[in-house]
Amino acid sequence: MRILNERDVRAIIYATALMGAGGGGSLAHGLFYLDTYAKKHEIAVKMISVDEMEEDAYAGVLAGMGSPVKFRESGTDFLVESVTAYNGLKNLAALMNRKVTSVFPIEYGAGNSFVPMMAAMESGDPFVDVDPCGRAVPALNTTPFAINGIATAPSVMSNGKGDVVIAYPSDPYDAVGLETLCRNVCVSFNMVMGIAGWMANKEQMKEFLVPDAYTKALKVGHVMLDAIEKHLDVSTELSKVVACRELWRGTLIKHELAVEKGFDFGRTHYEGIGAYAGRTFRIDYQNENLVAFEGDKALLTVPDLICTLNLDTGCPVTNAELEEGQHLLVLAMPAPKAWFVSEDGWNCWAPFLDTIGYKGAQVRY
Repeated sequence: MRILNERDVRAIIYATALMGAGGGGSLAHGLFYLDTYAKKHEIAVKMISVDEMEEDAYAGVLAGMGSPVKFRESGTDFLVESVTAYNGLKNLAALMNRKVTSVFPIEYGAGNSFVPMMAAMESGDPFVDVDPCGRAVPALNTTPFAINGIATAPSVMSNGKGDVVIAYPSDPYDAVGLETLCRNVCVSFNMVMGIAGWMANKEQMKEFLVPDAYTKALKVGHVMLDAIEKHLDVSTELSKVVACRELWRGTLIKHELAVEKGFDFGRTHYEGIGAYAGRTFRIDYQNENLVAFEGDKALLTVPDLICTLNLDTGCPVTNAELEEGQHLLVLAMPAPKAWFVSEDGWNCWAPFLDTIGYKGAQVRY
C-alpha cells in the first residue's frame, strides 16, 4: 500500500488531464475538487496494487458523467454525487452476495481520477492502482469493460441533492442499452451526475484492464509539475518517461462547439506555428478527441491518445478549457494493450466516428 499525499494527487490530476485525451473533466475542475476537499481534510489516499486486493473481493468504479462544460459551470464539489453513488453500489453488491471493498476510476481524467480518491478517503476504503481505459472515453460502451466482456451493471446514479437512480437491466452486458438509460438520467440531472458500477475482481483487472495505471500517471504528473515550476520544455521532459510524439504546434483559430444529449461535440482548427507554419490542422471530438487531421488527412485516431498542452504555461488543456488564440502543442500517445484484445477496441468507436463524419481507417500511433 502507498499513501498519496496532496502533491501526489495533484500530479495525477495533471497527468490524467493530459492523458485523458481531451476529456475526463477539466484540469481546473479537477484542481477545484482537490483544493476544496483539502481545505477541510488532510489528503491521504490509500492506494493498493491489483495484487494487494483481497481474493474474494471486488472493486467498484466511481465516475462523473455528463457534459464537461456543464461540470465546469455547475461549481459542484461533487462530494454528495460521488459518495452517494459509491455507497449505493456497495449496498447493491451486498444484495448480490458480493463484497465491494475498494474503488477505482472509470477513466483517466482530471475530474474522474480524483472523484474515486475522494470517495476512498470518505469511506476509508483503498483506491486501486488500475484504470479500465488508460484514457478518457465518451460513453460506457467505449471501454475495455464493454469490449472485453465484463458486466457494466448494476449501476447507481446520483445528483447533488442525493437523489438516487438504480439501473439493474436484465442483460448486465448491454453497455449500449445502459449508456442510453444513463444518458437520459444524466440529462434529467442537468448533465452532471455521479455513477458507480462495473464491479471487477483482481483476475479481471489483470487480464482485461490497465494495472499500474496510476503509478504511471504519478510519474508523468511529477515530471510535468517539475517542468512547469522550473520553466523546462514539458514535452521534452515527458518524452523521458512516457511514449509520445509530437503531432503539431499551432494556434487555435476556430473552435466549433455544441452541447447536446449530455455530450460536448466540437471541432478545433489550428494554424501551425514554428516548424509547422503554413500548415493547417484540426481535431474532431465528442467529449474526447477522436481524430486528428492535417488538412483532410487523418494523422491519428482513437483509441490512441490525442493530447494537448498549452505552450505558454506547460499545462494540459482539455476540450472544456479551449479558447481561440491559445498556442497549443498536440501530442500522440499509444493506447494501452487492453484496447487491442479484440477488433471491438476499434469497432466500438464506430457510432462516434459516424457522428463526426469520419469514414476512414484506423490510424495507429
